[in-house]
Amino acid sequence: MFSQCPFNPKKTFEVTNMGSFTYRVEQFIDDEKVGEVLETGYRASETAYIDEDKLPREKILVTVSGGRSSCFMAGWAKSNYDPAIYDVQFVFANTGQEMDETLDFMWEVDKHFSLNATWVEACVWQGRIASTSEVVDYHSAVRRDRWEGPYLDVVKKYGVPNKAYPHCSRELKENPIHHYVQKVLGWEKGTYGTAIGIRGDEPKRLNRNKTSQNKFYPLADMVPMTQQMIRDYWKSMPFDLGIEDYQGNCAWCFKKCEKKLLTIMDSDPSIFEFPDMLEKEYGHVGGNKIKGEYSKLPRTLYRNYMTADKLIDKFLLLDTLPEFKH
Repeated sequence: MFSQCPFNPKKTFEVTNMGSFTYRVEQFIDDEKVGEVLETGYRASETAYIDEDKLPREKILVTVSGGRSSCFMAGWAKSNYDPAIYDVQFVFANTGQEMDETLDFMWEVDKHFSLNATWVEACVWQGRIASTSEVVDYHSAVRRDRWEGPYLDVVKKYGVPNKAYPHCSRELKENPIHHYVQKVLGWEKGTYGTAIGIRGDEPKRLNRNKTSQNKFYPLADMVPMTQQMIRDYWKSMPFDLGIEDYQGNCAWCFKKCEKKLLTIMDSDPSIFEFPDMLEKEYGHVGGNKIKGEYSKLPRTLYRNYMTADKLIDKFLLLDTLPEFKH
């Protein structure tokens, strides 16, 4: 495909129909391009032709968590970002503790929308080195019934995560994803936007601070969505995520409230065997602070210094499950 623009030696032309970037054509002498950005040529003394396939495209990273909102955003991005204008990459980071249903759903979404998504897992290194990435796929991705994997590797190095030490998302998701984008794809830091699947009805989760990742929120700002709208959308589709919203993607996540955790335990108590092991074997890794003071006590996963073991005991004493807003 070619776009046509008037040719005038020594004159700069702006191509404004290619997203937010402006591309310059300064001068053509015979078949040699003088412009700094575009490879172009001319076929007549009065006309220059710009080959759109050679234009720099605006880079967009779409981070896909495997949840309903995130996967809706991925499908929306695939449909709305013209590949002639945007270089869009879809990346899913598997922590090794995702629900099996999440991996199945991500696989179906990838196929249905033709995302050609890249699946990565964290590679953890000794010393002051952030986690890098290993490319996997649906078939080779670590499942949560295999305890040896990226999550355990991160805990062995950084200790048990919790509200005060939230390194699991950083080392299992953010760092591997951006390592893949920057080191494998070759995108330089600060040159691409990062689409995050936070909805319009989750304003407290939105982070408007400027970062090198250039985060933006399509489901809050471009196509505002609510949780119910997302649910209704997937009900209309031939497939859906096979778990309830409160179950996570990481079912035993410390960010969940106690009522949700107890309800999850009722459906499958074995889910909490892995976090129980983490606390008992690695609670002293990385030190601990309680209310700002260093403590010799081991780290615990859950709110109010609740351990997985105590949570299990509490569940066994329940007559009825606590209610919460789904």
